[in-house]
Amino acid sequence: MGNEKYKLIERIYDMGLLNDTRFSWVKNNTNKNLLNKELVNELNIDVDNFKPIQLEEDIMYGTDLIMEEYLYTINPKWYYKSKVNIISETMLYPNLIHLTEKTWKAIYLGVPFVIYSPSKHYLKTLRDMGFKTFNSLINEDYDETMGKEKIVQVIDSAKELVNIYNTPEVLNICKFNQELYFNFQYRKKIYYEFFLNKIYDVKNLTTPKTLI
Repeated sequence: MGNEKYKLIERIYDMGLLNDTRFSWVKNNTNKNLLNKELVNELNIDVDNFKPIQLEEDIMYGTDLIMEEYLYTINPKWYYKSKVNIISETMLYPNLIHLTEKTWKAIYLGVPFVIYSPSKHYLKTLRDMGFKTFNSLINEDYDETMGKEKIVQVIDSAKELVNIYNTPEVLNICKFNQELYFNFQYRKKIYYEFFLNKIYDVKNLTTPKTLI
């Protein structure tokens, strides 16, 4: 677990919501001196001999795994037993939209989601690509913000979504996204418009460029 995901888990704990949250903590990359002592005690974590916290039937047993052994594997039970998927996305450079398997798994399975990342416009990027988010039903202003309070905004939006997660309006959005994901012609169009064609715009390869 990197620093950003840890901050998310810590804030969920501070808000008294950890017992209602399903999460994994396979490897600790956060400085042990920065870990919340109360959280560590609650989870019975030995910071000097860290052992993974995993979901039932988890395929990840240990911390020295080849990435392909778990990155591209999915257990739908983890998702369908939860009302909302809080996605902790990855950011490699400032202002970079780095959509990963974390987001696509939620869309693939057709489950409600919110996305936390330090940068902006993850949800906007999905909408630009033709997908729907839940901005007509909940407050998604967090997608326009950065900084410490963004975590709270994301969690607040997740709480809103939990209250309506199984309503026709939410389920219709999930179904729309899932069907779009499986549309071959659409995927081909996205590949060319948002990825392949963008490569030609990258003039200076020594400086990171935002493709999306």
